[in-house]
Amino acid sequence: MKRVLISTCILITLFLTGCSQTAATLPPVETAKIGTMIGTVSEIMAPNKYPDAKINRYNNYVDESAALMAGKIDYAIMDYASAKNYTKNNDKVVILPDPLTDEVTAMALNKANTELNQKINAVLNRFLSDGTMDEIIAHWFPDTGADYQIVDVPQNTSGPVLNVAVTSLTEPRCFVKDGELTGMNVELMDRIAAELGMQTEYQDMDFSAMIDSLQSGKSDVIAAMYNTPERSEKVAFTAGYFPNPQVFVVRKDRVAEVDNAK
Repeated sequence: MKRVLISTCILITLFLTGCSQTAATLPPVETAKIGTMIGTVSEIMAPNKYPDAKINRYNNYVDESAALMAGKIDYAIMDYASAKNYTKNNDKVVILPDPLTDEVTAMALNKANTELNQKINAVLNRFLSDGTMDEIIAHWFPDTGADYQIVDVPQNTSGPVLNVAVTSLTEPRCFVKDGELTGMNVELMDRIAAELGMQTEYQDMDFSAMIDSLQSGKSDVIAAMYNTPERSEKVAFTAGYFPNPQVFVVRKDRVAEVDNAK
């Protein structure tokens, strides 16, 4: 373990503007209270990497964020995209600079659906090679720091149904706006379905329920999931389409010096 000192002002220079007074120092991460989301990579990674820490598990990032703000946890582990959106909308929190992992988001597929899986993989791989995926990502994560762009995507209203498992609490990848499900994952799945002559139906659920939904046949595809050896024994995976590592989020008023595992 290597102790890394990170001042408040350095962190805020990296992620925000302005500098606030530190109210309380964070404990070393190795013995801290750490929040994770049930069913995610972080739920397995955190206790393995920090066996002396107290791990608190939550059904979604909304509950985890509330626990962070209430002081029930010292560190919240989130995927970077969700963490970036959280800090954008809450100036009282900050992302620590060192990613904890190097995952790339993929889609998970039912191993039994060989023909459908081949079709989904073919369209996604084309999107990755012809720049379409870059275009989709740019709509939701613009380089300029501007707000995301919701675009109209042609959708089929007839034909076979592609049942897609999502969680709508991961803005801007998947969320509800004006009563409609939208986000990067929704745009991607709608585009793929249109290419296949299918119509999408979204099944909003806790992340921890997704693999069971896929294996039972309720869902045909999970829009976003990391490929791990344990999961690949149960489901098939597409190529990765979106780099999205796990990161620590902390309250700004508690940042003075942070123990960061190396």
